[in-house]
Amino acid sequence: MKRSRTFKTILLSSGQIVATLATVLIFSILSRVLSVHDYGTYMQAMLVYSTALPLMTLGLPEAPYYFLARRKDRTRATIYENLLLLTFLGCIFSIGILAGGNKLIATLFENPDLEKALLFIAPYPIFMLPVMSLPACLMAQDRVLPIPVFSVVTKILMLALVFGASMIWGTVWAALMALVVSAAVVFIPGLTLMIQSCSSKIRRPSWSGAKEQLLYSIPLGAAGLVGILSLKLNQIVVSSICTTEEFAIYVNGAIEIPIVGVIMASVRSVLLADFVKMYDEGETKSINDLWRRATISASAILIPVMVFSEVLAPEAIRLLFSAKYVSAVTPFRILLLLLVMRSISLNSVFLATGNSKLVLQRGAVSLTLNVVLSLILVHYFGYIGASIGLVAVMYFWATPYTFFKTARILGVPLREVYPLHSVLKILMVSVLASLVLVSKNWMGHWPDYIVLGLSIGLYFPLVFVMYRVMNISGVPDVRNVFRGKVLKRS
Repeated sequence: MKRSRTFKTILLSSGQIVATLATVLIFSILSRVLSVHDYGTYMQAMLVYSTALPLMTLGLPEAPYYFLARRKDRTRATIYENLLLLTFLGCIFSIGILAGGNKLIATLFENPDLEKALLFIAPYPIFMLPVMSLPACLMAQDRVLPIPVFSVVTKILMLALVFGASMIWGTVWAALMALVVSAAVVFIPGLTLMIQSCSSKIRRPSWSGAKEQLLYSIPLGAAGLVGILSLKLNQIVVSSICTTEEFAIYVNGAIEIPIVGVIMASVRSVLLADFVKMYDEGETKSINDLWRRATISASAILIPVMVFSEVLAPEAIRLLFSAKYVSAVTPFRILLLLLVMRSISLNSVFLATGNSKLVLQRGAVSLTLNVVLSLILVHYFGYIGASIGLVAVMYFWATPYTFFKTARILGVPLREVYPLHSVLKILMVSVLASLVLVSKNWMGHWPDYIVLGLSIGLYFPLVFVMYRVMNISGVPDVRNVFRGKVLKRS
């Protein structure tokens, strides 16, 4: 049965929420069980893997979206080609680590323990890379339900194994081995799901088909590499210049609030489809109107989350990672300022109007500026400088560039691109409502989870009551963000 876009978005978002929370729980557990140095070593190993991921995958996990719809007579062969390519690339990464890459990276990060840690996770990509094609494969076959189920089961299994190994042995090596075992356990079920979803007469993979997928995917991999480097560069700089312990503190401060990614994924999934249709119909003014209104809806959630988290940052960090990481409050608070800009779907207009090259151009310049700023600021201010550099690049380059190019593409005045007046009203409401959070000072030495729970119950209802009272335009559509609808076309 054909599922509605709203149903699919809700289903995928719910799975993403659970999977993200499981990841945060893993970090929370390891922060408590491991020493600061060992936790930093674990996170450095994960940094190496996540940074190398675009090079390992070359965009191939996205290829089934395109090819399965166009090769209905050889869907199974297409999946086999995709899986073989990803397995091969995973093997190359593992061989590179085993052949001395671990020593080179450990020397760069000045952490001898990282050399051994990377040997432990060397098999990880062989199991994980092929399974990354599962969402695209099943979505292309309109099989949505197994995607969040598989994602949730995978994350819960990983959480259970890492938790168990950490509690029993209490070492970073046990945690890394548990990570690899969890990937190995879900490997066969993941492949089975993908292969069974495809039914076609032609099943034998071919070199020409694999080559076609590879040529299609390489530009996606290049864009992904720029994107991941932009996100991870600050961690790489901190890990290279600062101590492993300081890196551990920084990465905990750089954690993203789970709701942020879920909301923006929901917004993007709807905007992109509607923008393409509007652009084909020549309705550029409608694109700008919808973009503004969607920005207001997302801001109405993310800005209060930002203000609340700024005030309750010490309690949140202690609850998540223990008092050992209370120094992470400073980078956490600085990076929270990005939520104002995260409420904007920066890539939607570029992608919908066929200007995807602008995404790559903006990313390349952002990456260069980030490198320069991070190196300078980390040298003078330590790991806190990396947070300042990232926020500065977003506010003074990436976002203004997006506004300027969007105005030119849509043919609207620059001042009409961003709903500044409405966003400032939302910010004002959020700040005024935060006065109620001074009540945390009256809670004495209550546990952090009680302080946070009571503060949430006081703050967010007050914010949304004030929205209604002040009649801020666009805010009534907030609930549609979670339903995957954002706004109805007028």
